[in-house]
Amino acid sequence: MTIRNIRNSSYLLLFFFFITCTSCTPDPPECEACPGLNSLETYLETNSDFSTDDQLIACAAGGQTIFLEDATRPLSILYYPLPGAYEFRYFETETIDVAPSDFSNYKELGIEQLELLNGFLHYFKRTSIDNDRWAIVTYKVDNTIHYCNPIHLKLSTKPTVYDPLVVSIDQSVSVEPEFTWTEGGTTDNFIYFQVISDQDGNVVSATYTNDQRFKYYDLSNVVIKLTEDPINPALNSNSLYRFTMMGVSEDNWVNLAAEKVFFTN
Repeated sequence: MTIRNIRNSSYLLLFFFFITCTSCTPDPPECEACPGLNSLETYLETNSDFSTDDQLIACAAGGQTIFLEDATRPLSILYYPLPGAYEFRYFETETIDVAPSDFSNYKELGIEQLELLNGFLHYFKRTSIDNDRWAIVTYKVDNTIHYCNPIHLKLSTKPTVYDPLVVSIDQSVSVEPEFTWTEGGTTDNFIYFQVISDQDGNVVSATYTNDQRFKYYDLSNVVIKLTEDPINPALNSNSLYRFTMMGVSEDNWVNLAAEKVFFTN
């Protein structure tokens, strides 16, 4: 499969957001469930002078322990912001029993936006929901509105499993570790997202594979990469790193999440 660099070409899969009623595009509302909000359809119509792109990368996780754990707001909608992105908005349906491609079903919610990995990823924090729903995130870059494929929110029916024990690290070559993982009892994983970050939280690599394996820095099984190729294709010696992995379903729900810290010799 051809490797695609998301910064330079079209994007794939996964991951959100907000709307307006006038051409001046006001800030999103300060509440999670305000009545009478505009739909995603209205938002796009209001911004008809913008082109659209449906390749925004996003997914959602919820109900897991440790990783982004929040008892008050257990649902996290994560997405990758392209350089220069602005006006981040979140839209959600009231039920799963609607056509996910019908934008009139999506209403804007005003929920808090946070950063992860020093801003490499962003995410919205959502309070608990008692039924499955669809969600879409949007943002603007220059004169284009980017939006993600519909995300199936499964907080109540299939909470995300956090299990670092599923990950094994082979450090036969310490600065070129190989990561493998099992499903950890989860099902429906369609693709796997891997991030390696340094001890300061800076992202070193961010890739997707269909296999349950990633070796740094071997791109032979990588299907998407969000980071540029490093000048030196090896990690620094005597350094601390963190490996983060997410198993994501075809409808963009994170079934499995795991993190592991390791040290290079």
